[in-house]
Amino acid sequence: MGRQTVEAGPIRLDRVVASLSGVGSRARGKRAITTGKVQVDGQTVTEPGHTLAAGSVVDLDWNRPTVRSAPSRVRRELERLGVGVLFEDRWVVVFDKPSGLLTDAATGAQRRTRQTLRGVAAAYLESEAVRPAHRIDRDTTGAVLFAKDREGFELLRTQFRARTPERVYDAFVQGEGVPVGHWTDVMAWDHEARLQRRVSRGHEGAFEAHCDVVLVSEHRGISHLEVRLETGRRNQIRVMAALRDCPLVGERQYLPSGWKHKGVQRNRQALHSRRIGVDHPHTGDRLVVDSPLPADLQPLRNTRGG
Repeated sequence: MGRQTVEAGPIRLDRVVASLSGVGSRARGKRAITTGKVQVDGQTVTEPGHTLAAGSVVDLDWNRPTVRSAPSRVRRELERLGVGVLFEDRWVVVFDKPSGLLTDAATGAQRRTRQTLRGVAAAYLESEAVRPAHRIDRDTTGAVLFAKDREGFELLRTQFRARTPERVYDAFVQGEGVPVGHWTDVMAWDHEARLQRRVSRGHEGAFEAHCDVVLVSEHRGISHLEVRLETGRRNQIRVMAALRDCPLVGERQYLPSGWKHKGVQRNRQALHSRRIGVDHPHTGDRLVVDSPLPADLQPLRNTRGG
């Protein structure tokens, strides 16, 4: 075991680890890093070239469980699909999901024919035990949290059932002067049509959906909203926006009756999972991970106000 506080940075992690007692060489230091024996400020880092700032605390423990590095072909596949890794430790991983990729299969046909983020995660981690703690729509981008083991998954699901996770979205909707504040609607999933519908409270399968909405900016017929989910239902934000006559830019499925597209269009709904925050299922520490706004949504942003 060894610990060192970086006195002056920036400096590569492998250089610091190589200088620790008992390591002896930069090559041995790299092996320690890539196999998960090294933590920086309490978080496992597996990239030897990771840059450290002054004040960073580096810990080496040869007894930590070995982390197997993903094969180069898997990393190439992640890059090809546009999947990023926002955070990872022994128990959880947060992926940055691109548009067009299912979080998980919802039907047997999808499992047989569609590539999913869960499948990518299983290949990346070389484990079929990995499971998403929540889902986002196929064409929605951003942060998605996965548990690496069943215990962690169940602990995370308990939090989601209790509605304690922080889930923040960037939503770009059509129109200005849109209603903000607390949104609530009663909806139910139409299995035949495979979409959400607004229903009365007594309807079979009815669910009361809630979220809090803040206006970030409005410009040239587009409003940038920050949406904080209290509940999480499939297509929830998309449905609720359409019900308020301000459908998402690029929306094709959930539109007000007689709606005609206005102004700028996109080939997918302009919705991004910007932040996920949970109590870590094994350490209990608060884990908050942010995803940057993707390139295809950047032009919708009003740089003067949002």
